[in-house]
Amino acid sequence: MRDESTARGGIGFWGQLAILFITLKLCGVIQWPWVWVLAPLWGPVAFVSGLLLALVLGLAIKLGALAVIAACNDGDDKPAKPPPRPKPSPEIPPGWG
Repeated sequence: MRDESTARGGIGFWGQLAILFITLKLCGVIQWPWVWVLAPLWGPVAFVSGLLLALVLGLAIKLGALAVIAACNDGDDKPAKPPPRPKPSPEIPPGWG
């Protein structure tokens, strides 16, 4: 019977890619800036953080828009009446009479 109690693990895809990029940079094969050589280490975290930030901002905008709509709605479903037109003044403009 096989012993399943040992933990499986090791370096994942992003770790292997980082090691490859670092090796290529140190050997002079690639001339990338270090920020891009190390991108496999911080890139996935930055990507997930960006998605979460976009989700939170989207929800905040959506809920804020709903709050504004709820505050503007007075409870009835009828459209709001336009404001009354001002009555024309009874004065005759100079030069007309």
